[in-house]
Amino acid sequence: MIWNCYVLSHFNRYLTVGGFPELVLSDDDIYAQRMLREDVVDKVIKHDVLTLFNIRSPLLMENCFYTFA
Repeated sequence: MIWNCYVLSHFNRYLTVGGFPELVLSDDDIYAQRMLREDVVDKVIKHDVLTLFNIRSPLLMENCFYTFA
């Protein structure tokens, strides 16, 4: 039972702040969530997704991400 609580607490933290090492080691969940959103938008959505899929409206794509995130 103790093991289940231990794993569950780490799993919940993973869902909250993601699996990036810098964010996992941070004690501030709000900071970690903000950095995750900003980094994912800047690095993945603005660069990779827009390039790979030839998105015509980058601003709309970014707004959709923030709406669903």
